[in-house]
Amino acid sequence: MEMGTSGYGIYWILIESLYKNFGKLEHSARNRICHFYKIDKDDLDKVIENYGLFVITETEFFSEGVLERIVMIQQRSDEGKKNIRKRFPITENNRTPITENNRTPNRIRGRETKLNKTKLNNPEQNDTTKPNDLQNVKPNVKQFDSLSDLYEDL
Repeated sequence: MEMGTSGYGIYWILIESLYKNFGKLEHSARNRICHFYKIDKDDLDKVIENYGLFVITETEFFSEGVLERIVMIQQRSDEGKKNIRKRFPITENNRTPITENNRTPNRIRGRETKLNKTKLNNPEQNDTTKPNDLQNVKPNVKQFDSLSDLYEDL
């Protein structure tokens, strides 16, 4: 409990930075982290070196737990890619990647749009013009000549 919540925050900043940099950070990254997150360099060095949370080599430091989880994430991703290729095998017909220009909209079968054909054939029922009722609306606001008239009503 020597550093309190600031040490805890510095630890999680380092963990996030390790994930962004594939599990390892060079010692030169310490200055950038201190500057970006406005951390005291002595506090950062204390978290890295004094608590046994990170493995330190001559040029870099890392967390074995982070490296293990990055490997697990990569394995899951590779398995997912392999399964998607099984489900949707690449052939000569479907080699083109899906883009906005060549994509077909998703449609639910059996729910095509049903048009009211009587309205299409009868122009009297299809009349969408309405009188402009807003011109006939009178505002429900009382007119006052001065501020004293306003306060008399209160």
